[in-house]
Amino acid sequence: MTTSKLSSRDRLDGFFGIRASGSTVRTEVLGGLSTFLAMSYIVLVNPAILAKGGFPWYAAFVATALVSGLATNAMGLWARLPFAVAPGMEINALVVFSVIGTHGFTWEQALGLVFWSGVLMIAVTAAGWRGRVVDAIPEEVRPGLVLSVGAFVGLVGPKVAGLVGGGPWPQALAAGAVLALLDRENLGKAVEGISWPTILLVAGMVTYVGVLEHSGTIDWVAHGAVGLGAPLLVALVLCVIVGVTSAFASSTAILTATIPMAIPLLLTGSLPVVGVVAAMAISTTIVDVSPFSTNGALVLANARGVDRTRFYRQVISYTCVIVGLGPIAAWAVLVLPGSF
Repeated sequence: MTTSKLSSRDRLDGFFGIRASGSTVRTEVLGGLSTFLAMSYIVLVNPAILAKGGFPWYAAFVATALVSGLATNAMGLWARLPFAVAPGMEINALVVFSVIGTHGFTWEQALGLVFWSGVLMIAVTAAGWRGRVVDAIPEEVRPGLVLSVGAFVGLVGPKVAGLVGGGPWPQALAAGAVLALLDRENLGKAVEGISWPTILLVAGMVTYVGVLEHSGTIDWVAHGAVGLGAPLLVALVLCVIVGVTSAFASSTAILTATIPMAIPLLLTGSLPVVGVVAAMAISTTIVDVSPFSTNGALVLANARGVDRTRFYRQVISYTCVIVGLGPIAAWAVLVLPGSF
């Protein structure tokens, strides 16, 4: 009797039942990365909202990251379902702006209420009532619930980040809604002509950077980097970080988020300003050959007459080399000579 050794891919598939559900390991990995990039904003936005109600920002930050990580791992390893779990934005806003802001509870009392609401939810779920409540919601209303959460995040995020205040943005939204109602026949054509990826990129980038600035993250990281006393090393680390991160995310967004972190470093006068900015820009864009980026995905999708699996591995290997050596080369050519 012979026994065959299962590969790590087969063991992974056997544990999660990936093929049985009609998926592949590659699809699940890409889905996980996409979900992480789509949800990672909550690690900064959630503490920013809770801080409005008196919660310690750093404690809320650690709790958000810890709870999200543990709950998501439990969902994947115990329930074996590809779902990411994180604190609900709408509930946190209810606690901060209603329970604390309107009714005058302290944040410690509000946490007590949250605890007992969780106990009640577990009891309702165990009794089988939760499913009945969900089933009682009309099918026509359910998409509206999802859209309302998205609209809430889209409005509260810029508000908490300090990007909007008493300006005309509510009037602009109201005007857009009125125009949509008055000309419903051409609404579909107008929506189809909108470049949603560009809008999402710009809006997400501006909101993300605004939240970083509002929470003090950029200043904290920047001054911490300056405090290390090794500007050349810090510049190299920044180039490598933006290079690796850009292989899985938008190069423009990453560059916009990291340039403010480099400003205190540039103000020391020990590094060439143009060289550092150029090196960071090259580090973020040189990795566009990655199959996880737009350009790399297009190259992989349009490859003809090749073994796709082998070609994919070759592209991955080439990407690793570029990500590892590109930022270092940019730093060595553009930053290192100008620092002496």
